[in-house]
Amino acid sequence: MAPALRRVGLQIFPDEVVAKGPPWDTTLCVRGTIHLETPAGETAYENRYVIWGRMSWGILREYEVYEDTQKSTALDEHLAAVGELDSQRRQSQLAVSGMTHH
Repeated sequence: MAPALRRVGLQIFPDEVVAKGPPWDTTLCVRGTIHLETPAGETAYENRYVIWGRMSWGILREYEVYEDTQKSTALDEHLAAVGELDSQRRQSQLAVSGMTHH
């Protein structure tokens, strides 16, 4: 998924990371912002997110992402308009294996 995010230019910034528990059963929470600027420097997308996950021995086993879905829909519309949406979906489907995304 990360190469697809870089390709379209999404910038992801974690503001705070909290980890709790032993290495074999770690709860992880990440809060941050994500945005996309057009080549002209205009903001095409800006959102806040929270990722709540579970790790075991440094491997992310499951996670949930909370964000403003109306803003995410607007991002999909923007990517479709510039011809990136179908490509991004294919890359995301190939990259995510062995994880649960809610």
